[in-house]
Amino acid sequence: MAQGNMLGTGLIDDQALALAQKEWRLFQRVRNYGGPAACQFHQDTFLAMRCSQFMAWPPVVRERYERDLDQAAAEGRNLVAEKYAYMMRDTFPKEYAALADRLPAVSPQKEELVRRILSYVMAWSEEMEKKYPWLMAVSRPVHAGQDALGTSIETYTRGELETFSMQTLALLLEHYQEMSARRINIHEVTVGITVRLYGFQSLEDAERLVEQRMGKRLS
Repeated sequence: MAQGNMLGTGLIDDQALALAQKEWRLFQRVRNYGGPAACQFHQDTFLAMRCSQFMAWPPVVRERYERDLDQAAAEGRNLVAEKYAYMMRDTFPKEYAALADRLPAVSPQKEELVRRILSYVMAWSEEMEKKYPWLMAVSRPVHAGQDALGTSIETYTRGELETFSMQTLALLLEHYQEMSARRINIHEVTVGITVRLYGFQSLEDAERLVEQRMGKRLS
């Protein structure tokens, strides 16, 4: 789906880019089983994906999340590494069991906030599967039961949310509730930003191209 340089397009705001770059530096320090992961060598892709997510958040959520990153770093912790560790509960349960006691415990109160936020994410993702099936086919699978095909949106999002502070989660939930009331699909907003960073005019243009390419492979 590559169509030119994703960064330097003028579409990414400075706050989102600075936050994504901070995460990238943390990501470079994540120790992956079996050596560095392939995605740790693709900075532009990482920044485009993370900027797309951050630009779908209001500035107050971004600022609060950056405080989470900074506070964790001051304590000698890497929230990006913890995110991937929490994901392993579903994707690599044996390996997760060996390191679970080194991760911050997730309180029942945090679990409830994560559950409520995740319910919006899943509903929006399922809606996207119906509206843009070809784009979603080349993205993460939606449900945790599909993790064998690649880390799902459900597993990835839960792992990430579990690293957020209660304050960040509360602000994000408020934002998602507002967007839902306005019938705005945040997943659609995020992917819409991503495809524009790749040079497409719209989600519909990207959907048509993926359908053409996938159709040729299947024929």
